[in-house]
Amino acid sequence: EAEFKSMYLMNINTNNYRSKFKRDDTVRTYARLDQSLPTSFDWRNHSAVTPVKNQGRCGSCWAFSSTGAVEGVWALSNHSLISLSEQWLVDCSHLCLDSSESTCNGGCNGGLPWLAYESIIFNKYIPSDHYYPYIGKNESCKNITAPGASITGWSHVPGLEPCEWPYSLRQSNILSNGTAIDNIEVHLVTYGPLSVTLNAYML
Repeated sequence: EAEFKSMYLMNINTNNYRSKFKRDDTVRTYARLDQSLPTSFDWRNHSAVTPVKNQGRCGSCWAFSSTGAVEGVWALSNHSLISLSEQWLVDCSHLCLDSSESTCNGGCNGGLPWLAYESIIFNKYIPSDHYYPYIGKNESCKNITAPGASITGWSHVPGLEPCEWPYSLRQSNILSNGTAIDNIEVHLVTYGPLSVTLNAYML
């Protein structure tokens, strides 16, 4: 168990998830919860999801979660679906939370998707994995210019703010929260694939 945690999990302070950059909640108008939803929906049928990837023995799940969301929103913004570079995030995304300067994206030692998004915004783009392939270990950041994707902002699904997750997990089953589930469903269908993060240390 200790070996698994040291290899795959990130031991972070869950009491306050706040980053140095301000997220932009104005980048989208939140979807109405009273709108009609299909009984089933799969973004793979709409060319918004790349094939399944394998992080190997590197604790980089945060990077894969991040690229999956960005790939989807890029494709749904009238661009071609491309597979983005998790290795670039592993090597180059090292932003920290403003609440804890010691809690930073750490490559194969774990990280947070919202810090990954901010790295992409700061860098102006993220390259495709064709030009920056995944090797599954920490390397030095390579400054390359290659085809990729960009984003200008990010936001959390309402009702699922990161600072609330630890308390929700300890005090109630978040899956029984009807509003949270409705928000997930509406935003998934309206805006595209979502990045989901679970701090396994809370389990």
